[in-house]
Amino acid sequence: KKLDLIQEIKKVKRPLTRTFHLGSVNFLQDKSQILYFMNHIGIGFDAYVNKKAMEFPLRRVFLFLRLRFLVYPLSHLHASATFKPFTLACTTEDETREFHDVWFAVVSNHPFYGGGMKAAPLANPREKTFDIVIVENQPFLKKYWLLCLMAFGKHTKMDGVTMFKAKDITFYTKDKIAFHADGEIMGTTPFRLASSPSPLRIKT
Repeated sequence: KKLDLIQEIKKVKRPLTRTFHLGSVNFLQDKSQILYFMNHIGIGFDAYVNKKAMEFPLRRVFLFLRLRFLVYPLSHLHASATFKPFTLACTTEDETREFHDVWFAVVSNHPFYGGGMKAAPLANPREKTFDIVIVENQPFLKKYWLLCLMAFGKHTKMDGVTMFKAKDITFYTKDKIAFHADGEIMGTTPFRLASSPSPLRIKT
């Protein structure tokens, strides 16, 4: 919390050094291409919404009319009507798990994403493990209820929500499914995620 951090800085009378583990993405089609992310990776629906927002047909008109705030909700509704759930295979250090009718998967290095959604309440950027959240088998209306609960981190025990931790994980899908890193579309499946070998040291 911000107030706790300020009090701690005042107490020690010097900047605080925090460690922060990044995540790395290795594209299996091109192993020389590696990118890093700080907070999260999103596969499936949320990446699809981002893509639709960027391709919104009247985007420039809405920006000119200062109606930018409408672009994302309208893109979200369009994405909900056209998105097709997919099958996702996850290979970790010791097993492969398969999920069907998946809406989205989030790999979190931090509890919050998407402007305050508490997707992974127990995620900690000072640990080398990621928190993986996979959402499957969600009817249209129930999916929106899940998103409402996610704003407060209360979705973790819902049916169709699977959560686990991993240091190294590879995602496979039958078709190429888009993913984003920290809100920017970066590519499609398959790809491998791993924790950075050494953390960043950030002075506050």
